[in-house]
Formats: sequence, structure tokens, C-alpha cells
Amino acid sequence: MQVSTEMTCAPENSEFDWVCPECGSDDCEMTAWVHVNSNEICDGEGPGERYWCPQCGDHPRHLVQRKDLGPSLPLR
Repeated sequence: MQVSTEMTCAPENSEFDWVCPECGSDDCEMTAWVHVNSNEICDGEGPGERYWCPQCGDHPRHLVQRKDLGPSLPLR
């Protein structure tokens, strides 16, 4: 199985830049179901926690867009 390690980051002013609502970090991860034979990502959510933020060590219930975070948290 070949997994892409190439990552792209959205610019700070991007309306599509999702961040952790707790700490403002954009270093967030989410779970995905992957078909074992085709390596295609499947629709639907898996069991358990969906998002993870390694910066604050939390499982936020949802992510927010950077533009909606507000000035109260420092963006990382």
C-alpha cells in the first residue's frame, strides 16, 4: 500500500483553513474509513472520536474555520 505523505497548507487568509476551536491550531487530524482493497476513502463516519488536535491533546467535537475563530485565541 502506498500512502501519500505530501501535505498542502492553506494560506492564513483562506476561508477553507480548518482549525481547532480549543487552541486555534491548524495541526488537526480526522479519522477516515479506507477500503482495504482499493485504498479509496469511503463516505461516512467511523466509530469513536472523529477529530484530534495534537497541539492541545483534545478531541474537539468539530473544527471551525480560521476566519470564524475570532481574536480570542492565538493562531498556531
